[in-house]
Amino acid sequence: MFQKKTARALLKEATKLKKSGKIEQAIKVLEQAYNIGEYSYPSEVIEPDDDVDLDNIITTEDLVRKSKYLQEVGKFDEALNYINNLILETSKRSKFSVWEIFDLSKLYNHRAIILKRDKKYKEEFVDRIKSYCLDGMATRLRMPVKPTGDPEDELFKLKLENYKNDVKRIKNILVNLTENTRLIKFITSNSKKLDVKLDKNLIAAFMMKMIMMDIDAKKSLSELEKLIK
Repeated sequence: MFQKKTARALLKEATKLKKSGKIEQAIKVLEQAYNIGEYSYPSEVIEPDDDVDLDNIITTEDLVRKSKYLQEVGKFDEALNYINNLILETSKRSKFSVWEIFDLSKLYNHRAIILKRDKKYKEEFVDRIKSYCLDGMATRLRMPVKPTGDPEDELFKLKLENYKNDVKRIKNILVNLTENTRLIKFITSNSKKLDVKLDKNLIAAFMMKMIMMDIDAKKSLSELEKLIK
């Protein structure tokens, strides 16, 4: 009896086709996988006893492959339009979940790779900064809520200890992300091919404000572009 292929099986098939240079065919197989697969939002936690067919789960990492394959066959505009749509849809969901913000950060990084391959270095640099800042913002938003309960209760004491450890860990990550030397190093590493002069300290200060959410998000892009002329 013929057994219908799962989304994951098709994704693996697309990988093999791509490696053998049959990229156009690989794209078609990817599309088949997307059509039968079910998209899993990064905020969704799948428990072992959930009624979910894991072989037909599609993630953002799976979806972004199509844009890279399109670029490899010279369809840059299609690749960019495709990933732009992914970014748009993820941006809408990011208003409701920190996990979508992490996903959005990854998408901007993927788009930066596409832009770099097409030698659009300024746009690539902007996307690298967006990715970095979104990752930091999502980390900050993951700060846990302090538990409440009976101070003498052993379970509450354990929850409180875990809370303190989580807060300490996340604060350490944020300190590292917003440390000026690290930011300058990131800017220097990702701006080598730009033919414009940059005030790295101003850009670093901007990034720190973005991560700590001290800037109106709607104004952030225009402010960033003014720093990269």
